[in-house]
Amino acid sequence: MKVILPDFLEENYRLNKLENLSICQYIQYEEQYKNEVFISTNILIFVIKGSKILHFKDEKIVANSEDILFLKSGNYVMSEMVDDYYEAILFMYDDTILLDFIKKYNLSFDGKSLFESNIF
Repeated sequence: MKVILPDFLEENYRLNKLENLSICQYIQYEEQYKNEVFISTNILIFVIKGSKILHFKDEKIVANSEDILFLKSGNYVMSEMVDDYYEAILFMYDDTILLDFIKKYNLSFDGKSLFESNIF
């Protein structure tokens, strides 16, 4: 199944929207195999329960309970559920929120490799 985030969440889940931020409690009750997902906005994922495997072009990430993931917009990922139950809180935001945060706290990043990855 092909999924576009956050559009899929707007159609199938209760999505709380603010100006530049959307929040969703995402729950899967059944095991699913390799959904193709296009991420059209930046996403911060707090995994509450269960595990999921995210397959990127050159890497594979296992997201487990209590993990926090940052996914940048514009990426395709294959998502594969490991357990029978998966729950996460998703924060979807545009670049302005992140750029304002960096500016407000005067953050600097020495290494370019941080921005070359699809996930942090």
